Amino acid sequence: MGELYYKEDLEIYQRKTEKALNLRLLRRQHSALTDSYVQIKLQFQVALHQIFPEYHRAFSDLYGKLSLNTLLNYPTTLDIHKVADEKLAEEMRKFGARRSHAWFLDKARQLKEAVRRNPYQSQMSHGQLISLRMYIHMPFQYQEHLTELLKEIGALAKSFEEYGLIQSVPGI
Repeated sequence: MGELYYKEDLEIYQRKTEKALNLRLLRRQHSALTDSYVQIKLQFQVALHQIFPEYHRAFSDLYGKLSLNTLLNYPTTLDIHKVADEKLAEEMRKFGARRSHAWFLDKARQLKEAVRRNPYQSQMSHGQLISLRMYIHMPFQYQEHLTELLKEIGALAKSFEEYGLIQSVPGI
């Protein structure tokens, strides 16, 4: 495509090198892992909705580090209800988000309000808690693996001579 943009002569066939085959394999792996990640996210949403359907109103990014770490440390509505707003805000601040204390305090209040609106006020079963913890850890693992794959794909792609040419085409 890049050669078509810059040149009129186009090589019709290029033999696949080991590098090209490796890149194709990594892209296929990335695609398969992304598909699995989407399925895990949907299953996580279902598990969370069965326990705490109002949780998503407190966090716009349900799969972000702050949301998942908060849920990991306070998996039940009872856990959130017991803790003071200030302590919850301080705990969330430790999870790495760079926001003001007022923002965390507001987020803690939003979470407390979500607990009050939660239709399932009874204690969750042990099986639900185990399932939820498993689904909390899985997005972290998928995010880590996808990031690693993208780094490998980027490094391998940069080793191709055509990489610079393709990057210079507007819109790509």
